[in-house]
Amino acid sequence: MIFGKDHRHPRLSCPACGYRCDTSSQISPDGELSGHAPADGSASICLACATINIYCNDATSLRPPTVEERGELTQNAHVQGVVQALLKVKDGRRNWPKGEQR
Repeated sequence: MIFGKDHRHPRLSCPACGYRCDTSSQISPDGELSGHAPADGSASICLACATINIYCNDATSLRPPTVEERGELTQNAHVQGVVQALLKVKDGRRNWPKGEQR
């Protein structure tokens, strides 16, 4: 997994846990570094709770995925690999992640 360019944006809150983040990075399974900023419909994985959310409102907020989106995302091996990696890091560290909470 390769992490691409960081993108700064207004603080967005995870709908599941409330963790607030103002930066995102695109993750590419094919090794290409991408400078693409989040767009409506792009998936976001919360660093605090590893919940998958979807960018909306011109990528200025996050929402839970629809049932259809959730089905697609749970079948995506790359997305699930990122979720599992975050959960592993989270379980192995105290005070993960640092940052503003709700």
